[in-house]
Amino acid sequence: MWWPRRRRPAPDPAPEPQITTEEPQRLAAARAARRQAERQLELARARRPEVEQIASSLRRVRERNGFAEIFANALRGTPGDPSAG
Repeated sequence: MWWPRRRRPAPDPAPEPQITTEEPQRLAAARAARRQAERQLELARARRPEVEQIASSLRRVRERNGFAEIFANALRGTPGDPSAG
């Protein structure tokens, strides 16, 4: 014979959150941290052309000195190299 299951009792509702004196301080600290992060981002954006110029000059030096070829040879292994495996 089939018996219906008893329902679990409904849980008591959660109490209303109490605002503590620490919360406004934490929110203010979070806002200050966000403002500082935004200022740092603006500084980074302002320096981007300078960074791109340095990166491109370093890239030209690498290409001129043949580092890409040296690196490829090191990965590939040079003929007759016993460590090439």
